[in-house]
Amino acid sequence: SLQDLESLRSGARQADAVLHLGFEHDFSRIAEVSALDRKAIEAMGSVLEGSHRPFIVASGTALLAPGRACTEDDGARPVSDSFPRSSEQTAASFVARGVAAGAVRFAPSVHGREKQGLITRLIEIARQTGLSAYIGDGHNLWPAVERGDAGELCALALEKAEAGARWHAVAEERLSLRAIAEAIG
Repeated sequence: SLQDLESLRSGARQADAVLHLGFEHDFSRIAEVSALDRKAIEAMGSVLEGSHRPFIVASGTALLAPGRACTEDDGARPVSDSFPRSSEQTAASFVARGVAAGAVRFAPSVHGREKQGLITRLIEIARQTGLSAYIGDGHNLWPAVERGDAGELCALALEKAEAGARWHAVAEERLSLRAIAEAIG
């Protein structure tokens, strides 16, 4: 549990490397779950100080660079009241304290055979309402990545252990929301 900070500290203390993928995607409680995520990262990072061990946290590419494709050179999304998540910034604060901290930024849709990431929620809404919708002309683009490919990238990030690095888990860059809505039906 992300709430069990002592367990997180204990596990991180014993690990050769830490990959933090735990985040409650409950956007109705975004401030609360963002604070929980920050505390979890702080707990794990604190026991890694001075070790130079890899500590990779999950982040996202969504809304990182509105109006253009984002790259690994883009800094973390600024923390705001509407999006208080600070995973990258919190992890990055441990670089100066001797931790090889970095971030894997996932596409909005990490999909597999059984679940299609956040698209699963769009499918649920379409089933409930009988309508598969998109906003405006639907030409806004949504990147995606297959779960296995994302997992391989996480393994590579841990192996590289490059302090301050950011990796993008994106394979399909140009999926329009209109095409997604039409595929859902």
